[in-house]
Amino acid sequence: MSNKEIKISKNIQQWEERIIEIFPRAIPDKCIWKNEIDILNILFTLCYKNSNNIFYPNGQVSNLYGVDFAKEDKYIELITEDSVNTIKPNRLSFHFYDNAFSWSYFRLETEDSAFLIFARESAFKRVYNKDFNYFSEEELSKKIKDLIGIE
Repeated sequence: MSNKEIKISKNIQQWEERIIEIFPRAIPDKCIWKNEIDILNILFTLCYKNSNNIFYPNGQVSNLYGVDFAKEDKYIELITEDSVNTIKPNRLSFHFYDNAFSWSYFRLETEDSAFLIFARESAFKRVYNKDFNYFSEEELSKKIKDLIGIE
C-alpha cells in the first residue's frame, strides 16, 4: 500500500469510528436531529483529528475543527482552520451507505442553505459542486447513489 492509500484508509477508519461512537448499537440509513444541543454534540463528535471536510454553500471546503454555542440564542459556531461562522441550525441529518462507508455524510441545514460533512478522504471531494449544497435531501441522496452505483 502506498502512503496515500494508507492515509485514505486511516481517515475512512476514523470516520467509521466517529459514526459508531454516535450510533453504538446500529447505524441507521438516516437519522435527524433538530435540537441545537443535540446538533452541537453530534458535530463535536465529528471534530476529531482532521477527519472531516465541511462543504460550505459558497463552495469553500474546510476541516471542521470545533463547534460551540454562539452568543445568540439557538445559534452555534462552526470553527474551521480559516474562520468561525455563526449559524442557526434547523436540523442535522445523517445519511448512511452501507457498502460505501466513505460516502456516508451529515447534512447541516439552516433556513436558506445546507452544509455537507464528509470524511476528509471521501471521493465526494473529487465530484463536489457547490450546487450540491442546494439539492434537496432526496436529490442529493439520488446523486450520491448514482455516483457510487447503488439503487
